[in-house]
Amino acid sequence: MDELVTNLKHCLDFFQLPEITHTESSMGHVRSYINAWKKDIDTENKMEIMSLDTKYFLCDEKDMKAIIKWDWTDNKKYVKEKYDCDNFAFSFKAMVDKRFGLNGVGLVIDYSGGHAYNIVVFQDGSVKIFEPQSDRWPKAGRGQYKFQNGSILI
Repeated sequence: MDELVTNLKHCLDFFQLPEITHTESSMGHVRSYINAWKKDIDTENKMEIMSLDTKYFLCDEKDMKAIIKWDWTDNKKYVKEKYDCDNFAFSFKAMVDKRFGLNGVGLVIDYSGGHAYNIVVFQDGSVKIFEPQSDRWPKAGRGQYKFQNGSILI
């Protein structure tokens, strides 16, 4: 009986949301963080930033990694033209907002790389791109993550 109770507690802990702290930031700050980061990648960068909110709720990288560990988006099945890169990126962005109240995850439509993925703005002003299909943090400017021409919806 003790083993059963222990296993049930473990299962319940597994499904429990990680505790996340956040700070509030303005649209202007979020845009400036992304613009500064873009310049480090490519001075000719033509990624358009489309802001959806005037206030942003951002966490630190450690908390985002806890969210990613909890999240199952990367376990969904890829289906070409039905549930592909843009769907993964939309799903991850929506889940972070719905479950944690954080809107600092954006959707990147990268025409130069022919791919869609996420961008994450952290409370310290740092920015990274995130691949929701594999839970990786790729380097911008390479492969499908060219990050030269496209749109950022945040």
